[in-house]
Amino acid sequence: MTSVTGDASCFAASLDGHTVVADGADLPVLPASNQKIITAAAALEVLGPEFTFVTRAHGALNGDAVDGDLVLVGGGDPLLVSSGGQFPDGFVLDERYPTFEAATHLETLADAVAAQVRHVSGRIVADDSHFDGERYGAGWPAGVRGETAGPLSAAFVNDSRRLDAPKQWVDDPSLYTASEFTRLLRARGVVIDAEPAVGALPAGLPELAEVASAPLTVVVKEMLLNSDNNTAEMVLKEIGAKALGGPGSTAAGLAAVMDKLAEWGVPLAGVSLTDGSGLDRANLLTCRAVLAVLDHVGSSGPMYDALPTPGGPLGTLRDPGTDADLGGNLTAFEDLQVDQRVHAKTGTLSDVKALSGWFDLADGRKVAFSLIVNGAGAKTQARQLWRVMAQSLAAFSGVPSSELAIAGT
Repeated sequence: MTSVTGDASCFAASLDGHTVVADGADLPVLPASNQKIITAAAALEVLGPEFTFVTRAHGALNGDAVDGDLVLVGGGDPLLVSSGGQFPDGFVLDERYPTFEAATHLETLADAVAAQVRHVSGRIVADDSHFDGERYGAGWPAGVRGETAGPLSAAFVNDSRRLDAPKQWVDDPSLYTASEFTRLLRARGVVIDAEPAVGALPAGLPELAEVASAPLTVVVKEMLLNSDNNTAEMVLKEIGAKALGGPGSTAAGLAAVMDKLAEWGVPLAGVSLTDGSGLDRANLLTCRAVLAVLDHVGSSGPMYDALPTPGGPLGTLRDPGTDADLGGNLTAFEDLQVDQRVHAKTGTLSDVKALSGWFDLADGRKVAFSLIVNGAGAKTQARQLWRVMAQSLAAFSGVPSSELAIAGT
């Protein structure tokens, strides 16, 4: 078989757990946001599909007053908002695609506190100790930090974006969260004597109220549909906190993910993970490793349901095969009228294009596939390969043969 993916790209597909085609499948390549498939799969197993992130308010209640500080304890919720999900100028938190359904509203916690408290003699203090103090991925370049993702914090609200200028990131996400909770409480008539701060929860300070996120299945769906980098990084930290104890960190999360991949029997030769989102260009995956993860989680359940499909919640599948210069709006799959048969995650960096997921065969079975293209002209090459892949999968009878040898003959 003559490869057409080249020396810097890979493709692999499997049916019922058996590889039916592979081209460069063991080549380590930059995965871009296909990394989120790994993060999501590990999270669903380590944390559990019903896991929720919980944000808590603590204070010493004396009648309808809090003596001293009211402490807001961040639980690492990546989808906490104080704006009802909508910024004043119409800028929506999920600004790329209208698929956001997982927001946790800080207003709900403010309502619960304001129902008990009319005066705080101290400050609103944000405790962000559930995660470490690392605000950005260690390998992220300047153009990513505070622009594509971060700054991160266990006490995190509104994607760390200013309500009055949502395309600007805040410098201190924890202090910003304390400030937002102060604003919400004052808007509800609560008198707060001092200005917000960041600090630690004193031992024994009673809990007043809490607000929980949607279940992890919904959080993961938002992460995959919108390719949400902040969500991926904070989910990774939570994996570390659950698996290894102590404050959640990227290092702990990565160690736990690698342990889980080894436990699943994923081939790890050439695999190197440095973040949860795929923004770090030091990440390396192989198509065979991605395929093994897909085969492990299976083509039903929360991972399958969370992935975008051109015939349903589009997310980032809105334009993987679109020529933006021509104003096109059809993917390679929609164009071939197989749109509802694709569930897949895209990935894009400069010189990187990726697509991995499942394709539903006519007989109801599902082919898992991973295509990751690296190198100059990746977008153009990927568009061509996606079309060939879609044609081959649409015609595939389920019998391993040259009819699915989309890498060449």
